[in-house]
Amino acid sequence: MCILHNLSYRLDAEVPTRYRQLEYHTRNAHTEKSSTSCFSNKSDKMMNNNYDCPLPEEEANPKGSSWLYHSDAVRTYLNLMGKSKKDATLEACAGALQNLTASKGLMSSGMSQLIGLKERGLPHIARLLQSGNSDVVRSGASLLSNMSRHPALHRVMGNQVFPEVTRLLTSHTGNTSNSEDILSSVCYTVRNLLASQPQLAKQYFSSSMVNNVVNLCRSSSSPKAAEAARLLLSDLWSSKELQAILRQQGFDRNMLGALAGANSLRNFTSRF
Repeated sequence: MCILHNLSYRLDAEVPTRYRQLEYHTRNAHTEKSSTSCFSNKSDKMMNNNYDCPLPEEEANPKGSSWLYHSDAVRTYLNLMGKSKKDATLEACAGALQNLTASKGLMSSGMSQLIGLKERGLPHIARLLQSGNSDVVRSGASLLSNMSRHPALHRVMGNQVFPEVTRLLTSHTGNTSNSEDILSSVCYTVRNLLASQPQLAKQYFSSSMVNNVVNLCRSSSSPKAAEAARLLLSDLWSSKELQAILRQQGFDRNMLGALAGANSLRNFTSRF
């Protein structure tokens, strides 16, 4: 598993044919949908980020690098994640899937949908966040952060992983070597999912979770996680629907500005 994990690193750069197939299918889907609308001018960025990415036909007997992103391989990783009790195996499987979803292009979208929708792997990934091994938690949190960038997955992720992600953001003590990576990934996942489903905050946010995010913003020892927390707070405050959560904690605009920072407040619409 560790070897497959390493082989899947930056795989999108190794298989340009895969990229071209995904781009071709996505552009066709985009053309068909936009031709029925009076608003047909969509940017490439919008297409890449917001369109369901149809997966091209798979090889019946994959060989070489084709096997690394085949649904059989993904299914194997997920099955092992659901059954194995070995931390090294869990980390390697999640790490391989993390690599497959790491890019910001069409391959990441396609692989994320394969994992989350076709193979229904989200419950197995959410289970990793409960591990007592911080390496396993980090791999699971990073994978969910990658997948959360794709709106096609937001609804199912809101139902299947948001409760576990917010639990981790509430309870994680930040005293492990991987805490900064874990907390930054969790903040980005929450931020991305709230962008399309703000109602999730009303159901799953707690005062202790918001306080943890605020404390994380003030952390000088975890700059990466602090920036992710500031962006999350900026988004919460920018939404009228979510402002009440922060007001209940005694925050006003001036206080939030001091926590989030001017750059974060100006750029709150950007996504990880």
